Amino acid sequence: MSVGVQDIIDIGPEFGALDPALITKFINKAKLFMSTKVWGVKYDVGLAYFTAHLLKSSPNSSGGGGAIGPITSESVG
Repeated sequence: MSVGVQDIIDIGPEFGALDPALITKFINKAKLFMSTKVWGVKYDVGLAYFTAHLLKSSPNSSGGGGAIGPITSESVG
């Protein structure tokens, strides 16, 4: 099995609103961090969920992750 856009949308239906080319870009990015030797038969499942994680964490994907705006001030204590 190969991970495709529909697999990512099945994990997170909110990704259905994204451009399929963007999802494919994130699948390819996730592949850089995954190894079939390490993951074995669970590679596709791991790749799909890691891709969904990257999409959700990306402020550019409208996945809901990331900061709302720049930090303008900080205080300690």
